[in-house]
Amino acid sequence: MDIQEYLDGLMAASKPYWCARWDAGPQPATVARHLRGRGTWLYRMLLPLIDRWGPGPLDGFLASLAPDRRYQVLPILIEHTDMPLEQIEDWIRGPFQGNIHHFAGCTMMHLWRDMFRDGSAPARASAALGVTRSRHILSYDSDSTAPDLPFPSEARRAARDDFGLDPGDVDLLDPMQSLPAPVFAALARFRLAGWPSDEAVLTALPESPGQPLTVALPAFSRVAALTREEIDAWRTMLAEAGPGALPLAEIWRLCAPVLAWRLTGVPAAAAPWCAAAKLPPDEALAMHRAGTLDVAGLRVLALLSR
Repeated sequence: MDIQEYLDGLMAASKPYWCARWDAGPQPATVARHLRGRGTWLYRMLLPLIDRWGPGPLDGFLASLAPDRRYQVLPILIEHTDMPLEQIEDWIRGPFQGNIHHFAGCTMMHLWRDMFRDGSAPARASAALGVTRSRHILSYDSDSTAPDLPFPSEARRAARDDFGLDPGDVDLLDPMQSLPAPVFAALARFRLAGWPSDEAVLTALPESPGQPLTVALPAFSRVAALTREEIDAWRTMLAEAGPGALPLAEIWRLCAPVLAWRLTGVPAAAAPWCAAAKLPPDEALAMHRAGTLDVAGLRVLALLSR
């Protein structure tokens, strides 16, 4: 069993909970009309997005897409809940020329966001790419590649001021430079997502033998919306009770289940073991409130049921 299949199985075990939560809460009107008869995995993907951005704005965004594309973009959106939805839309409709797939593959975007926090980053990036049209129609082309967004000159100045580096020590292509641009950009994303420091990010980075930091850190930045406690707890559960250690290249798969379980109110350290033991979220929360949620016991149960 692969990791995604295992995680889907854990979430499907709590199907009644996710369905009830969807039925009881506010729903994006356009999307809700098209959900009938579809898999409940959509509920689990949509619930964290609704909680983050509200049903109205999310519905407006998804309704702008062709019906067959609305659900393809959900994994991309849930990976970017560290960003405001209106900022996401500005980037997609501007420098990425409407293609949501470009948005998922452009780490450098976060460096522009960090340098220009006044909302002008998408327009400035469009100018740097030579994109003149400001509001492209939303689309999704999974066969395309993200544009080669340049390194902003303001970031070179920041590198000099914050790190004492000469501008020549920050380079987009040379991994031997003091602070390669992909690393600088990935750290910017964590910074904007509320991580306490660059040192905290580097300490949390899973070991990745043979992978340069220019590859490992951008891969890790795909879970910037999560906390270190959540990342560590779910990785530990997968290694001990699941299919095995989670490769860094697949760490992004944690976003959907972690954010869904975050909504339940169950502590981050206990949530993955509740999932692995197939304990319904409402029961887990009730046990937590009663002080009877035993993580060690859940771990044993999960290991016995492997």
